[in-house]
Amino acid sequence: MEEEKVTEEKAGKNHRKRSRRDRFDIILTIMLSFSLLLGSAGCGQAGKTGQEAASTEKQQAVGTADSSYSHLRVSMLVPVDAQPDLDQVEDVLNEVTRRQLRAEVELVPVRMTDFSDIYIQRMTEGEAIDLMLLSSGTDYLAKYANNGLIQPLDDCMGGSVNYLRYMMGMGLEAGKYQEKQYGIPQETNRVGVYAKGFNLSRKICDKYGIDPAQIQTVEDLEAVFDLIHEKEPEITVLMPETPYYGIADSLTTYYDKLTTGPGYLKSGTDTGEIVFEMEEQVVQDAVAVVHRWYEKGFIPQNVNTTDEYGSDMLHAGECFATASNTIGPEMGGIDYYSVRIVQDAPFMTTDQEDAFLWVVSAQCSDPKLAVSFLNLCYRDSFVSNLLYYGINGVHYKMMKDGTLDISGNAGYSNNWIQFGKISNLCFTTKDLQAAEITQGIQTADKLQMFYHEWKTEKSVAYGFFFDPADVELEVTACADVCEQYEMLLKNGTIDPATELEKYIQEMYNAGMKKIIREKERQLGEWMAEQGIQAESATEELE
Repeated sequence: MEEEKVTEEKAGKNHRKRSRRDRFDIILTIMLSFSLLLGSAGCGQAGKTGQEAASTEKQQAVGTADSSYSHLRVSMLVPVDAQPDLDQVEDVLNEVTRRQLRAEVELVPVRMTDFSDIYIQRMTEGEAIDLMLLSSGTDYLAKYANNGLIQPLDDCMGGSVNYLRYMMGMGLEAGKYQEKQYGIPQETNRVGVYAKGFNLSRKICDKYGIDPAQIQTVEDLEAVFDLIHEKEPEITVLMPETPYYGIADSLTTYYDKLTTGPGYLKSGTDTGEIVFEMEEQVVQDAVAVVHRWYEKGFIPQNVNTTDEYGSDMLHAGECFATASNTIGPEMGGIDYYSVRIVQDAPFMTTDQEDAFLWVVSAQCSDPKLAVSFLNLCYRDSFVSNLLYYGINGVHYKMMKDGTLDISGNAGYSNNWIQFGKISNLCFTTKDLQAAEITQGIQTADKLQMFYHEWKTEKSVAYGFFFDPADVELEVTACADVCEQYEMLLKNGTIDPATELEKYIQEMYNAGMKKIIREKERQLGEWMAEQGIQAESATEELE
């Protein structure tokens, strides 16, 4: 009965995902039919006259102070619900933007799971969000760009906005599509500095005398999990850091996913070999280990259906460990230790950088203003802290040791996604980084130290975007198969001894080989254009 319940939940989840994708395509078609009918009267006012656009309740409220101010609608992605005190934060924000940008900003919360539907719907209705945070990387970037829903930003990156270019460095390449700058990564080019690993509760480790430095192998880690499972039966032993991350990934080597579709570039090879990761022995060993952990009770049965973030559970004392792909050089935070099982050098790839991209709607009549606001978010520590943590003295307290107390904050919670990671740009032993940010955001030059400390490698394919146009049907079919198997395998809830081979075979049946061949062709042409020798799959960052 339990297996039937899990199967039903999985089927429902997969149906919802496919439905969202289908709705995206349907709504996109409708959008294109209406596109010629939509005007661009002003930022956030497309398809309406100035008077009509100002007729909405929110715009009336914002515009009463001074009609000379421009109006800018900026999305914020939220995992579940909007922030109760968002209006208060918005009011404080506008005190800054009126002064520095001659603009008033409307913050528009959008559920992360619904953002594609909502964006397209609002564009269709002429109520576009000007500055948007896209998820799912290049797949959405290509769709939005190809269909004229977003606009290139190359002409908006001069002047004072050069700060973004300085901050992002080579990371800006991840936001380019067809040689144009359509997107700006959510954070600086430091993603590759991160490594895969596990975060362990500092409190519980200290309680049982667990030395994280002694945890170097799967066997070491499993022994610790066995101990905690016995000694702390009321808490969850292990969770993925986010609902979108597979635990097994923290036990595998690094691959370049080549932006979209199956077929990854193998790290450390002598050629640009493209493989299906589930056929790699290191991945098969990892999913077998994680399934054993699931059978032992370390991983909860609802791991693939819950919306809970393992990181939140760890901070709340509800779980002992999380699997993460964001282990930093400091190897820990204020309430956790970090350990690495995979010692390979971190691997900087295009898809890491463009997982979340800021883009400007095609209906925004003042894209320079939109980019200037984004520039302000990264340049001004007061603004970045405000958007991420809320109002000082209301939603958090600065402590004497430079950390923040957010224990009493119920009205505006700092979640990791809502504005990208604009306030998470510095490496620190502290879990809360506002103190460091007020002392100056990390620069591209300083970031190089961390790259070298980790011996971070950059994929030979960094900046390459796979165009799936000629294999769109196969990519869609493979995505459907992936939804049925991949996260269940990586989180241990199904047995790889019986299900892994099924997954691999169904991927081939769905056309995976055709996709891989097309990737190989495009990558080869791209490397030739870049003057890159194919005999080396990676190059160390200089």
